[in-house]
Amino acid sequence: MLHSFPELLREYELKGFNFNKRYAVNLSLVGNYPESVFSISTHRYSDLEKIDSTIQYAFLSPIYDSHSKKTHKSKFQDRKLLTEKVHSYKTKLNIIALGGVDYTNVEESYSYGFDGVALIGYLWRPVLKNKDIDKTVSRFLKLKQICSTLDHTSSVLPGSTQAVEQEF
Repeated sequence: MLHSFPELLREYELKGFNFNKRYAVNLSLVGNYPESVFSISTHRYSDLEKIDSTIQYAFLSPIYDSHSKKTHKSKFQDRKLLTEKVHSYKTKLNIIALGGVDYTNVEESYSYGFDGVALIGYLWRPVLKNKDIDKTVSRFLKLKQICSTLDHTSSVLPGSTQAVEQEF
């Protein structure tokens, strides 16, 4: 998935494109790449209400306090409301939990109704800070083991832990 330079989708046979603050949803872009998957970064429930039907996935964040951005605190403290909202939008698109996800809360994330989880800071911080690839691999393997025990009945966006399992 790309976050910029959508013109590279075909050239490198990439899966899709994520719309974000820098790249607002562009329906002509979607139309030019019908074989691609499109996602969007969201940070409020109201963002989910506005999503066009051409978008297949939404990242909702931060669900938990971020591992990599210490000032990004969870905006979704009311877990009952979170569960209700996630379930209410599931008929429209797949919703991926992002922000502060790690091995301690993967199962909890799925219990709220998320279709997948995305891990960035928790997984990659050891490499970025200390060049410790072994710790990153260890974290990945632990997450893979946890995800393999969960009941995954929904689709998964490449890059979430389920999809990463299948790629290795």
